[in-house]
Amino acid sequence: MKIQSTRPLKIVEPSPQQTEAPAKSEGSFDSVMVEELSRNGVEVSKHAAKRIKSRQIEFSEDEAKRIGHGMQLATQKGAREALLLLQDKALIVDVRNRKVVTALDRDALKEKIVTNIDSTLLL
Repeated sequence: MKIQSTRPLKIVEPSPQQTEAPAKSEGSFDSVMVEELSRNGVEVSKHAAKRIKSRQIEFSEDEAKRIGHGMQLATQKGAREALLLLQDKALIVDVRNRKVVTALDRDALKEKIVTNIDSTLLL
């Protein structure tokens, strides 16, 4: 059985706008920071990304590497939920999933109790 169409075939050429790659734009600071952590094998939860952005927490490349290394150490020691302390900020991480759960700055650390962790690392 042969099926024939009575409609003419229309060939559409893509416009130049459709064929060009999208222009790369400078990423926002928080996306750049999350990318830096990702390069060091650390995922950032949506909640943590919001906290990092709202608290304007910045991480240097060196700090991102230290966080990745801290995750490795915590994994080797069998940690599950850990508090990673840097100079003026802290991260609560799910070690098994290599994910930052939340982030705290110096103000958020004052007079706070951190619960449900089994390890603390001083980076």
